[in-house]
Amino acid sequence: MRIIVSFLFFIMNFISMTISGQEKNLFLVHNKSNKVLIIKKNSAIVLKTIDGQKTRGQLTAIDSMNLYLQTNKKIISKIPIENIGLLKKDLLNNKKWTEPFAYTITIGLISLIITPIVWAFEGNKEALGTLELSGAMAAISTPALLVSLSKRKFNIEKDWRIEIRE
Repeated sequence: MRIIVSFLFFIMNFISMTISGQEKNLFLVHNKSNKVLIIKKNSAIVLKTIDGQKTRGQLTAIDSMNLYLQTNKKIISKIPIENIGLLKKDLLNNKKWTEPFAYTITIGLISLIITPIVWAFEGNKEALGTLELSGAMAAISTPALLVSLSKRKFNIEKDWRIEIRE
């Protein structure tokens, strides 16, 4: 009787763990240093398969054999883990701080566009001032925007391996 009760208890626990759907996580482990990086669900990533096909999108689901990416066209792509050769992830997770720099470079570009108009109606000195403003705004904002656009590459074939853990 005890065996039957313990067996039923085991089955009930197994079913409850399966139904609750323990979430799997994607870990990148460096082959030499064993450094571990976590790629969270809903992260924007780019995957390049061994045969050269690129897929860009948001990581929506992970199972033991596949990664599922949702592209901008709302198409979900199923990519087998053993076919992944390269993974790219944004260098910075939070890009909210780059908005003021984007506005600054936009103002700089607008002032660059209107410089010939200012030169035609106001003369050389005013046009030079507008051009200096445009250059200063571009010099301030371009480095920050370039850092926010950069991605980190993980070569799965050589240096890193993918592990799926709960």
